[in-house]
Amino acid sequence: MVGLILKQNKSNKVVSVEGFIANPKNPKLKAQTRFVVDTGASGCVVSKKLAKQLKLEEVGRAEAELADGRVVDFPFAYVCITICEKPVITLVAVSDSDADSTLLGFDVMEVLELQIDVKNRKLLKPIKWLKIGKLTMLKPWPRAKKR
Repeated sequence: MVGLILKQNKSNKVVSVEGFIANPKNPKLKAQTRFVVDTGASGCVVSKKLAKQLKLEEVGRAEAELADGRVVDFPFAYVCITICEKPVITLVAVSDSDADSTLLGFDVMEVLELQIDVKNRKLLKPIKWLKIGKLTMLKPWPRAKKR
């Protein structure tokens, strides 16, 4: 797997990765953002400020449980998230916050085939191609017997 260095804040509690988020109906409306990686969250959350900037269309509302146990009603919208040059279209909750943080949940990480190497603080993605320069046989292949 190819590693991407994750950024951490000064308290070493928040891990984030750079990526892009776009309006799937108008891909020209996109923004580079720092995704806060949250393996405890199933979905993704964007700020109201970013949703307005990308002109995201609300497609519904639903209740979601927060980490502290509170249940909050969120509007939902479709976005295209691109990390490591791999895009995925997914639903995101739009928070009331105007903060610049965007939450990347585990379900989307799984679709993007991303994993976290906690020990080395890296985000891992699968290798697309493996090129073998030289192959050496350690044991000769058995030759077919002539009949």
